[in-house]
Amino acid sequence: MILRFAEYAVDTDRFELSRNGEPVTIRARAMKILLYLLQADGRLVRKSELLAHVWNGRIVSDSALTSQIKFLRKTLDDTTRPHRILATIHGEGFRILTSIENDGGQTASLAEQRPEDESAAVDLVGTRPRLAILPFRHVGLMGEHAQLAEALPDEIITAVSRLRWIDVIARGSSFQFAAATADLSTVREKLDVQYSLSGSIELSGEKMLVTVELSDTRTDTIVWSERYNTKIGGIHELREEIVGNVVQSVDFHMPLHERKRAQLIVPERLTAWQSFHMGISNVFTFGQPDYAAAERQFERAIAIDPLFARAHAGLSHVIWWQMVQQDAEVGANARAKMAEAADNAIACDPLDPFANLVRGRAAWLERSGVEAEHWIKRAVEFCPSYSMAHAALANLRVLSDKAESAMPHVDKAISLSPIDPWLHNVFAIRAISHIGRGEFDIAADWATKASAMPHHSLIVLQCAVLALDLAGRDEEAAKIADRIRKAHPGADHLGMTRSLPLFSNNLERRSYEAFRKHGLAN
Repeated sequence: MILRFAEYAVDTDRFELSRNGEPVTIRARAMKILLYLLQADGRLVRKSELLAHVWNGRIVSDSALTSQIKFLRKTLDDTTRPHRILATIHGEGFRILTSIENDGGQTASLAEQRPEDESAAVDLVGTRPRLAILPFRHVGLMGEHAQLAEALPDEIITAVSRLRWIDVIARGSSFQFAAATADLSTVREKLDVQYSLSGSIELSGEKMLVTVELSDTRTDTIVWSERYNTKIGGIHELREEIVGNVVQSVDFHMPLHERKRAQLIVPERLTAWQSFHMGISNVFTFGQPDYAAAERQFERAIAIDPLFARAHAGLSHVIWWQMVQQDAEVGANARAKMAEAADNAIACDPLDPFANLVRGRAAWLERSGVEAEHWIKRAVEFCPSYSMAHAALANLRVLSDKAESAMPHVDKAISLSPIDPWLHNVFAIRAISHIGRGEFDIAADWATKASAMPHHSLIVLQCAVLALDLAGRDEEAAKIADRIRKAHPGADHLGMTRSLPLFSNNLERRSYEAFRKHGLAN
């Protein structure tokens, strides 16, 4: 059966939307909403009715419906007011404004219009991962500390939601599931989530043990887990540590897990979100980053969904790192492309901490230190548990002769993500911070730690040359310089300051003298 409205047509048998005969990509759930509204033939359809029928009785928030309606408007080119196809009756619901022609007899029921397998509908945009954070369970008697079982996951809900790229189910819905009896398949069915985060709290004498685990509800498998120990007197410090560490772990392990799932899909069928996860995992890896592959995946995600803020931010980020590594493959227009991607990320979502971070880096490359700090501080303010933003702010400050104010942020970055695949970069920032304070021996120790870690970062090696030289450890500095010449031929002091502007004349002078001494500057 074909339903025609405005310049569009819906083939209910094929579950396809077209415009003037040309196929239109649409999300499966947005298509369900459209079909239900078309079936109502201009009647007001209340929000509760759509939530009940389209989500099959699952518990979802109004924001889930709002998000799908927003996407549906964009798909139907009906975003400007007054709307011509889809009307919103504020506080009530929605209805179709245009006349509807039925080319196939009686309108089929919604159940007949919906395929059993939602994946049968082509939806190359995809949806962001959805996470339910459940109340933690008690092990034994908790006494006055019983409230932690809800207080801790409640703090985690707030913190993880600040990442912006994950849909976190509201407490009112996720806390309906008792952690001790929650079945993952039930959580997935009722909350329509791909991931759940649960935990337990146990008191043993004067000690408290907290266990947290992130699970894939689709496969009933654990993605990541961690155990935390503290004395009762250190509960508040432990809460801060757990919340920050969970945010960083979710931000790292969920994309990595999604990448593994996406690798089983034909590349041409990857959604925008799957391409994003493939791209981000090509950058944040314990092995050698594949910047070119990451760039291709981000560009593909943007081509599918031009309003995808994180994909724009990822593109800007990967270009930045290629420039910092003085990659010969980076074209002359890389700086402009990096800045454009950062601007696009902010335009799509000005509250995304990743977007603000890359926008700050773009200002950094333009040698505008004040503007750069403004944007990177916004990233920290929007997501206080965002390790990468703390590291970037520390880096900018130490390269601007503000070593004292840099140190708390570099320490925060290390504590938030102690097993970060890019920890060598944070150690290098710590080394430069000590150089700014005149503590050359300590700086050399941190630079040595950074250099000894498995990585392919030119800037980390250049930092080591400077720190070791200032500490008088010339032989070690010379070995690192040889390592740079072999792994990064052509890299020199001029390339470093061009790709990572220094706002400290003192640091620039010291680095030039060290590089010239070891054959890395003219």
